[in-house]
Order: sequence, then structure tokens, then C-alpha cells
Amino acid sequence: MQEENEIAIEFDPGIIRPNVNVNNWEELLGKMGDLLKEKGYVKETFKEALINREKEHPTGIQVGELGIAIPHTDAVHVNKTTIAMVTLEKPIKFELMAEDGNTNAEIVFILVVKEPKTQLFFLKRLMAMFQKIEVLQKIKEMKESKDIINLLKQELKV
Repeated sequence: MQEENEIAIEFDPGIIRPNVNVNNWEELLGKMGDLLKEKGYVKETFKEALINREKEHPTGIQVGELGIAIPHTDAVHVNKTTIAMVTLEKPIKFELMAEDGNTNAEIVFILVVKEPKTQLFFLKRLMAMFQKIEVLQKIKEMKESKDIINLLKQELKV
């Protein structure tokens, strides 16, 4: 059994995308679902499950002035654990997680988790990072996947 500080994650520069241009969250999740499938991280069922879960259980969060979303779905649709992340060229609406309304998301973290208990680990680490608005602003401004990955590794302690 893995301890909390031993969770293995592979950060892939191909799924850490700065300045993505999409019109809405469904288009974003569709594109990222296809990319994750192409790279072998997820099963054929992932994209549809991700979109359906976002419809039923929205994942938008307002952090100060910044909108964030953390879409995810059940482990049964995943081959290998990772986190995909995009910053958006222009914000897109996501419904808020815990209340009515929506947020104009500028950063989206897609959790791709094979073990259900690992999902809680990543959510806790992300929520701790979300308390640091300066870190989120840095991520938003970064133009290179490798720079974002280095910052995420440092902040998520993985």
C-alpha cells in the first residue's frame, strides 16, 4: 500500500497545455479526453464519462479573482494516473462545485486517477495549492509546459 507521500505520478508535457483556445468546457474536455486516450492514459470510455460527470457534478471553483475547474471521473476509465492541465487563452464557464452559479475558469486541472484513494490525495494537494493565489497567477502566466510541470511538482510535492 502506498503512503500519501509516495504516490507516483508522471507529468507529461504533452498534456500540460498553456494558452488553449476553446469555446466551452465540453469542447475542452472532449479535446483533452481524446489526447489522453491517444497517449494511453485513459480508456475509450473516459471522455464521455468525464463530460457526463461534469454535467452532473460540476467542478468549478472561484479562488479570489481566478476561476479554476478540476474535472475528473471514476477510476474504471483510467489506465495510468496523471494530471492534465490547461491554461486558457480566454476564460470559459464552468458551473460551481458547491453552490449555484458559475465561474470563468482560466486554469483547468483534469485528474486522471487509477486508484480511487489517490484522487482524494490529489484533491487535498490541489486545494492546498489553491490557497496560494500567487502560485496560480504564476501558472496562468507561464508559457512553457516544462515550467508548469516544475512548479506543480514543487507545490504538489510529488
